[in-house]
Order: sequence, then structure tokens, then C-alpha cells
Amino acid sequence: MPPRVECKIVEEIDTLGLRKLQMTYAKLTGKDASENIKVLLGLADIKVDKVVTTGRGSYSIVYKAKYKHSILPFSKDKDVAIKVIKIDQTQDRLEDLSIEAELLSKAYNYSPYDNSHTVPEIYKCIFFCDKARNCNGIQIIIMELGIPFDVMLKDDILSLKYKVDKINRILIHYKTLVMDANIYMFDVKPKNATISTKDGSPNIIDFGYKHVFYDIFDFFDDEDDITEDDIKLAFLTIIQLQFMLISINLVKLK
Repeated sequence: MPPRVECKIVEEIDTLGLRKLQMTYAKLTGKDASENIKVLLGLADIKVDKVVTTGRGSYSIVYKAKYKHSILPFSKDKDVAIKVIKIDQTQDRLEDLSIEAELLSKAYNYSPYDNSHTVPEIYKCIFFCDKARNCNGIQIIIMELGIPFDVMLKDDILSLKYKVDKINRILIHYKTLVMDANIYMFDVKPKNATISTKDGSPNIIDFGYKHVFYDIFDFFDDEDDITEDDIKLAFLTIIQLQFMLISINLVKLK
């Protein structure tokens, strides 16, 4: 069982360092993005190498990199995904943004299979803030690297049997999160999943607070004659069907 990961606040009070932080997110999409992410993580005493941009969304950028997680000689660097999240200071609170790391840590310990996990292992979660703890707009989560699930589905070399097996297993993972871990994710789609490079297990990613229900009973009146298990089964049916429909659209049936 890995240690529980909590989000660390990095307070950078050096003028030059703070100026680098304030302009970093805008530069993460440019030609110097790889070097800029190294500079940013260096302020948190985190060393990475061979940084390459792999994906981009409306509020985040994802890199793959080599993570120097140990100072011991002969220790191998870890292949990691670095998720850089753009924070909207008018809406996002640090407590809310910490939830993604907390849920990933929690979900890691739930698995329907031996020697596999429903989510990738998370190594670091960092907020970059000034000395007044006014977050300047950047959160970083470093986690185990995986192969994007949607890329796997589009691969013509892989057999339909292999793809169906991965879809079936990840649907079981969603079931585990809902029924056992009480984690209700609703933004379920192949883009929010990966295939582990360690054991080939499908992993669920993207536990952002805007995409998770915390108390699903909020959607029902107290008088409704409905049980918690009823709600779980209904919710599970919807999200599994959603994932299946998107997956079918990506797979080229021959």
C-alpha cells in the first residue's frame, strides 16, 4: 500500500522565482514547455528529465517524463505522467482541488483483481502559491504513466478480443469505485482512462472535484422510498453505458 499523498503548498517568496511561477502556465504550451516544467518543479525540489507533452485539455496539460524519485545510487527513474492544472482563482479553492489527489490515493487501495489497481499510483501533488498563499494558478499532480485508453481502442494492430477484455475490466473497476469505495465519477470516457505499463491493467484517471459526486443522496428527497444500493446500481448502469457507447464509436469493427 503506497503512502497517502497530500497536496503540498510551495510558497515561493523569491522575486525572480515568483515571477517565473506567474508566467509559467502561459509558457507551458510553447516551444520551451519542457524546460519550463523542469524549472517549475525545481522550485519544489523535484527533478524530472526527458519531458514531452502528451495531451492538452481546456484546463490542464499532461506530460510524460522521467522522475528522479530517489537520491540512492543505481535507483531507476520512474516513467510518470505530469498533470499541470490551470486554477481559476475566482472559483477553485485549494481544498476542492486537493480532492483529486485524495480520491486517487483512496481508490488505489480498492481493486477487484489481485496484483492490480483501479487507478495509477500517485507520487506528488503540489500547489504553487506566493507567501500570502494566494494560489497563482498552478497545481501539479505526478502519477504513474499509462497508455491512453482511447489510443489503445484506435490501434488497428490490437485484436477486438483484447479491446473487449480491457473495456470489460475497466467497467468492473468503475463498479468497484461505486459499490465499494463510494466514489461517484460521472465524466467517464476512454480519454479519462489508461492502460498500466506495469501490469497491463486498465486504470481510471481524472478525479477532478467538478466530475465527482460526494453525496449522491443530494439528488433525492428524504421521502423517496429508495435505498443506497438502488442509487448505486442506477448510477453504475448509466456510467457504464456511457463508457461503452463512446468506446464502440472509437473501435473499428472489422
